[in-house]
Amino acid sequence: MEVKKISTKGMFMTSAMILLTSIIIISYVVDTNVQSNFKSKKERIISMNNFISDIELDFQRSLYISSFRSLVSLQNEILNTGNFSSRWKLEELLINGTINGNNVDIMKNSSLNNWAQKMNNISNNVGIDENFEFSNFYVYQKGSWYVNFNITSLESFEDKKHIAHWNRNITVEASVPIDGQIDPIYSIYTNGKILKSVSKCNYNNFVTLLKSGTGSKWAYGYVNYTDSETNANSSRIVVSNDMSSWSSDTINTFLGAVSTSFPSNVTVPHVKVSDVSGLPEKILINEGKIYDIENLRNFLFDGCYKDSNGPSYLMRLEGNLSNSKNGIESFVNIDELKKSGVHVTNGISCIDYMYFSNNQTTAHKIKGMPDWFYLDDDHLDDYNCTDITLD
Repeated sequence: MEVKKISTKGMFMTSAMILLTSIIIISYVVDTNVQSNFKSKKERIISMNNFISDIELDFQRSLYISSFRSLVSLQNEILNTGNFSSRWKLEELLINGTINGNNVDIMKNSSLNNWAQKMNNISNNVGIDENFEFSNFYVYQKGSWYVNFNITSLESFEDKKHIAHWNRNITVEASVPIDGQIDPIYSIYTNGKILKSVSKCNYNNFVTLLKSGTGSKWAYGYVNYTDSETNANSSRIVVSNDMSSWSSDTINTFLGAVSTSFPSNVTVPHVKVSDVSGLPEKILINEGKIYDIENLRNFLFDGCYKDSNGPSYLMRLEGNLSNSKNGIESFVNIDELKKSGVHVTNGISCIDYMYFSNNQTTAHKIKGMPDWFYLDDDHLDDYNCTDITLD
């Protein structure tokens, strides 16, 4: 029987083909797995990055809420203790929700530490370990009408499978409006009898010169337009186009008079002008001029505020009544103080921080304003009152 010899060369070629095929198959499987794994990691990193961006937006929102509540909490401490406080207590309130280590009801579930714990719980549920550390707290004002809270958060995020991690510092700022906030200098200096909220008034002019003419004396009151001497109201400033034919005795019974022409012997406050049209409901006539002072009176009786060089809101929290470029001011209503049983001081400027600091600088009564209303020299121009002082 003939035995066939197997070619060594053929066996080598067959083995080589099998090995090559195996390498190709293995390479394909490995490459497919690598691509799949890379894609999975990429998607995870993108997902984590989006999650962290959402946390940053939520941090900004949470900072505003915490800042607002911490400001209200400090106001309440001032009201409850009857003493001014320190702006730096806002840091403890903001981060921990406490004052001197004691929990504050308004800050419940609203401190930054509370927010951080909520974020940790959410992160754990999606397979991320995270940590927040708050530092570099700063509270200040860069304008009259907002308190600015600035804080830095040192943040770390790491995927539980160690795919990726982030370490970063992020600084966030919240601007809390003071409109509607309690002004502590009123509550402290009236022993809690008057609680006054800050309300901004948007007046460009407090006193406006309407018409100029000739005349003497001054009067303030409602206007009574009439063409007939018999229709005039003796409790008002009578206004008529031509009073030359009127009896001076009749004119002299009125609060005041405005006209283009008068008879002789008019002794009541009066102004002769070329045109009597367009006057508002109330006017101040003064030494031949007609003024609108309603913005000044409204500023007093509405109890609102304007920006000024007085103390800022943060300074008011601390009882610091010195000047500031971010200050605010209002008029003290002496009549309101009296009705509330608060002792009053007469002859002092009614600018709030000057009145409560008992500033004895020279002050003036203002025509058309209550007898108890005074303004100091430095504020006459601010309220357009230089020409209507009663000296």
